[in-house]
Amino acid sequence: EKAKGVYRTILDETPDDSGVALSYSVCLTNLGEYEEALSILYKLNYENPDNVKVSRVLARALVGCSKYEQAHAIYQKILENPAVDDYLNAGYCMWFDGKILKAAEMFKKYLSSAGLDSDSMTLRKRAEESIIDIECDYLEKHGVGAVEKAKLNQAAVHILGLLSQGGVHSHEDHIVAMAELALKRGAKV
Repeated sequence: EKAKGVYRTILDETPDDSGVALSYSVCLTNLGEYEEALSILYKLNYENPDNVKVSRVLARALVGCSKYEQAHAIYQKILENPAVDDYLNAGYCMWFDGKILKAAEMFKKYLSSAGLDSDSMTLRKRAEESIIDIECDYLEKHGVGAVEKAKLNQAAVHILGLLSQGGVHSHEDHIVAMAELALKRGAKV
């Protein structure tokens, strides 16, 4: 909130500074004030259509407003020359839009682009660090908040799924990681 006030003051003093406008939009997006951010980002995108920094923030704000089709179009262009995190953010967009298989592809590309090998412990640690721990609040704002609902209702989190000692889609480590996440977030399992 404090940064928002500072950026607003600077933007009022220098209204033509696109760098300040972009920084203010990032701040608004991080605060979940997507509509206000979009009002600035649409103008920035119009004036700077090839600025990938503007495109990234615009796409993230569009996802925040559940405007997935518009965000998909922007991510498609961004992914022509992506940074590592672009795969992660495009994956969120696809996931929230119900395109689970495409989201999984993006998450795999993200992990691969981050230079990780196929060692399951390395992948799990990286997923916990970047996807789970850092992005929990963002995910919960988009309906991925079963843990919070369970906490509010003083109920336990129930975990269902396939379970095996091997394989990518049903490994026992996945259920353990889900239980650990729920416990870390303060829920009963």
